[in-house]
Amino acid sequence: MFDAKKIADAVRVIREAYAPLVRTNTVCDGLTAIIDELDPPEPNPEPAFKAGDWVEYNGKQYRISAIGGKGLFDDDKLIMFEGVIWGVSEKAELRKLDPSEVVIRIGCLSGTVRKYPNNKIILKGGVFSSLIDINMLDPDTAALVRELLAAQEEK
Repeated sequence: MFDAKKIADAVRVIREAYAPLVRTNTVCDGLTAIIDELDPPEPNPEPAFKAGDWVEYNGKQYRISAIGGKGLFDDDKLIMFEGVIWGVSEKAELRKLDPSEVVIRIGCLSGTVRKYPNNKIILKGGVFSSLIDINMLDPDTAALVRELLAAQEEK
């Protein structure tokens, strides 16, 4: 009888060897359909990160501005943090942060934000906490704080 593993291996070799031809020559469309039926291509996994996510990389926190393209090595992805493009390996120690873990700076203070009644926040940094009215923040910082608080409520 047929050995399914040998057939799948042969199909994989054909797919890799003739991929450029199969994708550009309409005569080979039937072959592509047969190959896909015998050995369906694996679905692309959901990306672990997307633009807008907060991540920890090399001990620092960054917000991903954009992801795309390949880096210098095969398993690298080009990721933009705060206007700087990094070639980050998929195996790198890149950890997605929960919105409650994101540390922000407000003036000389820094810490994580928590919601407080009456349009206020608690900025917790280390041992100290500060109660701050959101209306007293500059527009960019206020928008960031509101975004983090909304993301915390979603979870």
